[in-house]
Amino acid sequence: YIRSERSIILVNFCFSILASNLLILLGQSQTLNKGLCTVTAAFLHFFFLASFCWVLTEAWQSYLAVIGKTRSRIIRKRFLCLGWGKYTHT
Repeated sequence: YIRSERSIILVNFCFSILASNLLILLGQSQTLNKGLCTVTAAFLHFFFLASFCWVLTEAWQSYLAVIGKTRSRIIRKRFLCLGWGKYTHT
């Protein structure tokens, strides 16, 4: 049971990809109802954008590992906020 920063990032990345793929499969028949189609499109946009943010987070984590900078719990919170799209000033 590995709880490293990299595994947390990869699990969240996989979840965002899985959620977007499930929405594509389940939402492709929801085009008759305009409201449901709009909600499905909004969630698809969110999960695809989150996937790109998780890749950026993985790159940032790899960069910090290469330069050898020590990380704290605040950095882990920043990883989660960046990956799911919430901006924070801490």
